[in-house]
Amino acid sequence: MSNQVKYKQLIMNDVVLTASYVDEQWWLAVKHLCEALGIDFKYQFDAIKEDPILSQVCGIKIMVDKRNRRQEMFVLPEKYVYGWLFGIRSDSPALWQFKRKCYDLFFDYFENNNSNRDELDLFNQKPLLS
Repeated sequence: MSNQVKYKQLIMNDVVLTASYVDEQWWLAVKHLCEALGIDFKYQFDAIKEDPILSQVCGIKIMVDKRNRRQEMFVLPEKYVYGWLFGIRSDSPALWQFKRKCYDLFFDYFENNNSNRDELDLFNQKPLLS
């Protein structure tokens, strides 16, 4: 098994974020996400630590900073980032813009994947009487 860390770049609101692939998943630095969205890092750090789900998956990982240096950062797995962002209340226009994109993506996914809807059973749907 290789100890080499993989990186990928994501663009959020014209800000380039670097994700690191560690322990078989992609991780994003919370501080960089907060800066890209114009929201307070300290408040979000505390909220994540108090969240019953996010507190179990957050951690400290070696990430690449803006100057391309490796350092320890407070991170979330990418698969939890989008759900975390939906829970944030802020007047930040950048956050609103990102949330709107996420709403569109969620709708498009479920609308265009009708074959998977029955398998997902998100709404425990019952047929309507005619």
